Amino acid sequence: THSTMIEIARDLAQENSTSPGDEIFNAVRQYVYNKTIQSVTEEKLADVFSTTGDTRKLYKHKIEVNQNKVLSYHNKKRQGIIYKKGDIIQVYSKTHRRNKNLKQCTKHIVEEHRGDTLLTW
Repeated sequence: THSTMIEIARDLAQENSTSPGDEIFNAVRQYVYNKTIQSVTEEKLADVFSTTGDTRKLYKHKIEVNQNKVLSYHNKKRQGIIYKKGDIIQVYSKTHRRNKNLKQCTKHIVEEHRGDTLLTW
């Protein structure tokens, strides 16, 4: 059967417990979003998801390169800190928000530096 857009929107609204107008706006919003050109891949989002094989690998590579570029930009002044055994560090505690009498930070002594994590006591 040939259904009009209004009939389809009315049926979707009954299934999703929304209004037909909301269904039309959601469909248009989704269509417009899928047809916009993405800045990293320089392709439409619908085309990116519908590709397979080498093209998909190319898009994945472009996204990874862009993520690394953004990460290096935001971390350009970051310096890695190497802790030694016996160093005293301050550990921020989020429990102070409920009670102003609790300390915001607690002192810990570094027992071992494990790359991304610290073992303290």
